[in-house]
Amino acid sequence: MKKLFLSGLLTINFLFLFAQSSNRISNPINNNSTTGNSFTHYVGELYGGGVVFDVYKDETGHEHGLIVALNDQATEQAWSNVTSVSIGNSTQNEWDGLQNSRSIIRQQNHTSSAAKICFDLCDGGFHDWYLPALNEMEILYTVKMKVNRTLHRTSGATQLISRDNYYWTSTEVNSESVFYANFTTILSGNVWGLSEKYFQFAVRAIRAF
Repeated sequence: MKKLFLSGLLTINFLFLFAQSSNRISNPINNNSTTGNSFTHYVGELYGGGVVFDVYKDETGHEHGLIVALNDQATEQAWSNVTSVSIGNSTQNEWDGLQNSRSIIRQQNHTSSAAKICFDLCDGGFHDWYLPALNEMEILYTVKMKVNRTLHRTSGATQLISRDNYYWTSTEVNSESVFYANFTTILSGNVWGLSEKYFQFAVRAIRAF
């Protein structure tokens, strides 16, 4: 299997760029904001068909968040059946997985993909699931202990992640490669990497509220 691992420096750069580009009030590590803003929901809450892993307020003070599904949608799934044609800028977003997922599914000659599995999901009465972008997956990784604690206590749910598997993100790099996340980094020392689109990785859907 050919996988290209990102260096620690590149990972730091990605996190720095994400922090610079985000203008929302967010504190995914703590259940409540430390700046005096109260939140209705909290990280680790069983809500909206899954588990909350991020809560934030927009510029108008309205509360929003991200929810991860209770189970993997696949453990061995190619990123897309189209493996050597770039989709382009519309699917290379590092924080908008919904936009990326739509672009993946709309690509010419597309028939199957990790994004389509998420789009086809109906869980908890919700139909708006999608494949997370790189930064959305990064947030999920930082709070995986809280999320896994809730998943462990929830009947029928499965924790993040099965040993030696990797999760696809929806963020394309070029015609052949996309980002994936390694939630077993304690074993390998690498969180993010690049892989060809035809490899078989795990899929975990998220949704926003």
